[in-house]
Amino acid sequence: MSVFDKRYVEVSIDNRIYYREVGVDNELGKPISNDVFYEMIMGKIVNEIIEKEYVFQSQRIVAIINSIPNHLDRQLMRDFYDYAMYGTTV
Repeated sequence: MSVFDKRYVEVSIDNRIYYREVGVDNELGKPISNDVFYEMIMGKIVNEIIEKEYVFQSQRIVAIINSIPNHLDRQLMRDFYDYAMYGTTV
């Protein structure tokens, strides 16, 4: 079930914001603090939209790029690396 299939209400108690899940027959779940709610929602959203996690060591990638003998190929890979990491080329 997607996080977007659930409904929540925002409740303010003593100037503190809580969220409660709306269940069957509009029954409210237990209060969830603002911080816990946002962590929970963000975790579920990330799990739904991120397909795969890639882990790499940037120093190793730079070393591999620097070892490319052809200058034009090396520059092309540097530009691609900069684009992938920072969204721009230098």
